[in-house]
Amino acid sequence: MVWNENGEREGRPHPEIVQALLGTLVRRIIPWVDQHRVWSNFECRWPMTLEHFHEMDNDLANYLPSVHAGHQWQRIGVYFSEMERVREQRRREERERRRERANQVRRVLFV
Repeated sequence: MVWNENGEREGRPHPEIVQALLGTLVRRIIPWVDQHRVWSNFECRWPMTLEHFHEMDNDLANYLPSVHAGHQWQRIGVYFSEMERVREQRRREERERRRERANQVRRVLFV
């Protein structure tokens, strides 16, 4: 019993724990993220941050390819790639606006 509670001596988690965590990931976490996708530019409304998504996507691709290839995770991937694209577009637009304002100030000051 102590062996099961403390995990294996080699530092790897017990197989029963791994199965329980994998089941929770597949049955609860991924469906929750999929259901709570909000098409918003405010990151606080997203189910997870882009950094967490990239980290989880990388881990799923490396260690759980069957889960990574699942329909729900692919929808989540499309959602976050679209949010990333919109975020980059907004950053570019903001840089353009700042550049234009700086040019206007230069024109006024140096005319």
